[in-house]
Amino acid sequence: MVRVMVIAPSPTTRKILEVALQRERYQVNSFASASVALQDLSNTLPSLPDVFVIDFSTPETGKLIKDLRAELLIRQIPIIAITDPGFFERMKARQAGVAGYLEKPLKEKEIVAFVQKVLLRWG
Repeated sequence: MVRVMVIAPSPTTRKILEVALQRERYQVNSFASASVALQDLSNTLPSLPDVFVIDFSTPETGKLIKDLRAELLIRQIPIIAITDPGFFERMKARQAGVAGYLEKPLKEKEIVAFVQKVLLRWG
């Protein structure tokens, strides 16, 4: 079973992602803040997610990405960014080294297709 960790401050964004991914039988753990997500990661080792989906509107995104990339067991897990529309947002995601990005507003079919594409590419 594919495990996905979602980090997004907006309950609406989390719900859209959860519904779309759970329909595909993915196991989804979602968090409103990076600090709580990181704490959960440390408590669930060695059961790590297969992919992270992170809303880049999260204020702590920069620190979160650095923390994830600093951990040897975690640094190879792909990160998908959820961004607001716009060139600057896409560039911010690319500079952070994510596997790819989805722009808001999110569409259920695009979410699932993109996660599958990233998992195949990084698999």
